[in-house]
Amino acid sequence: MEPKQVPAERWLIVGCGYVGAQVARRGCEAGHTVYALTRSQSRFPELKALGVQPCLGHWLEPHSLANLPAIDRVLVAVPHRADETWLPPGEPIGEQDVELVERTHAVGLQNLLAAIPASWKQLVYLSTTGVFGESSEGWVDELTPVSPTRLGPRIAVTAEQWLTQNLANRLGSGQSFCTVRLAGIYGPGRIPLAERLRRGQPLAVPRDGYLNLVHVSDIARMVCALLGNSLQHSTYLFSDGQPVLRETFYRHLAELCGVPGPEFIEPDRRDPKARRATDKRVSPARILAETGFEFEFPDFRSGLADALAE
Repeated sequence: MEPKQVPAERWLIVGCGYVGAQVARRGCEAGHTVYALTRSQSRFPELKALGVQPCLGHWLEPHSLANLPAIDRVLVAVPHRADETWLPPGEPIGEQDVELVERTHAVGLQNLLAAIPASWKQLVYLSTTGVFGESSEGWVDELTPVSPTRLGPRIAVTAEQWLTQNLANRLGSGQSFCTVRLAGIYGPGRIPLAERLRRGQPLAVPRDGYLNLVHVSDIARMVCALLGNSLQHSTYLFSDGQPVLRETFYRHLAELCGVPGPEFIEPDRRDPKARRATDKRVSPARILAETGFEFEFPDFRSGLADALAE
């Protein structure tokens, strides 16, 4: 599926980072006016270089959103982590803060949708397949119950629930929203543990279990297609559909980097990253069937070759 040929529209990207910047660039190239919400004026030159119009503001500070322009399409691509502006400076997250932090994205969405004019047509929220937690085995799809164990996925689930409870039955004519749960994002400048492998350091991850991945370029292409079309469902999973055993991935990466094969050591089970290793395999069948999407990088081999070339 490619975006429909429509008149130039106004897009707003909240979270114009690794994924959002690629979507912004493609939107500008397609002739749309693309705005990006940023809390830091120091990012203005970087965003303008993409062709983007920066908007100074923070979605957790309602007063800073007062002057947002009228928007047709909204992409929320904010990382799923605690926002330091909600917490006392320099202090770790305490038990009393957890519930507040889990609502970070839900509150941000509420503030954002209260601030933008009601003429908006579509919102796409980028979630994570981490919502399925540690214990999922076999293939997971949109009907698999969520069971988040880490803070980031709990933030995502709370946001998903807010969207369902507050938008599903209150959309105006011509309005739609969807959540896209992304598998592991990789691409140029973002290959998990690549630097440790290059330096010959052991990898503190289980050698077994599956990695579910999707190249950043394919994410951007899919998001641009979604921003130009309304689909049947409100929740989708997106991966390349080719889960790879962790040991196979890192041995192939070592070959591409021209370094010896990886040494795996037992991870500290208290490390949240260690608990990410599961046997779940992510199925993108629903979104592929509805969009007819064709991957530029259909598996990790083609994607790694591209990522390392750049």
